[in-house]
Amino acid sequence: MTAAVAGLGFLSLDRNLQLGEGDVWVMACAFFYALHIISVSHFATTP
Repeated sequence: MTAAVAGLGFLSLDRNLQLGEGDVWVMACAFFYALHIISVSHFATTP
């Protein structure tokens, strides 16, 4: 988990340690996609 957060920081942060607008959109979409996967697995019926 720590390595993933560090890698995200290296890829997304600029010299002033600020995120670009596109980076924020990507992280928000990834978060909501993860929530979608969790909710589908929770509410899916199993045979």
